[in-house]
Amino acid sequence: MPDGISINVTPTYDYSTLNHNLSLLLDQLSPQKHAFLHRSVTTIASGNAPNPEDVEQLLERRNGFSCAFVNCQDHGSGKLGKRLDKAREHILIKHLTSHYVCPYCPTSTARWNDFKKHLVRKHPQFAQTSSETFTCNYCDSPKVLTTKHNLNRHLENVHSVLPQRRIRQD
Repeated sequence: MPDGISINVTPTYDYSTLNHNLSLLLDQLSPQKHAFLHRSVTTIASGNAPNPEDVEQLLERRNGFSCAFVNCQDHGSGKLGKRLDKAREHILIKHLTSHYVCPYCPTSTARWNDFKKHLVRKHPQFAQTSSETFTCNYCDSPKVLTTKHNLNRHLENVHSVLPQRRIRQD
């Protein structure tokens, strides 16, 4: 999703679920990590992003990163890989998610980019694109895509049309 999408909608957040799950999450962590979880949940509930260092403390390092929550399928030796950013994203999305809830339909997403995609596709009147958009000329109702790559992929997969590709000449 290009950054050129501006959203006229403020999503609501599902803080009640996060606060309700706090005690369940605490049961899955060692006591040394409780303070980091409390700080992260409190920060998220106030509408801010948690401190990356606090989120990092909810990870374990053994041959890469692992989730510190014992009931998580990614708990164990290095199951989240070696990239700290991806491991942090796992903690935020899987355990500390405050869902973006669409005000126009019952859809909710865990990621802001997915929320923007949903609005562009399902409620385009509330998403204005400041960047170029691409429209499929084969679809009965106009399908708007946000990148040329997505349009080409749509043409190939849905309409079996091979788009013309420029061949770079050196």
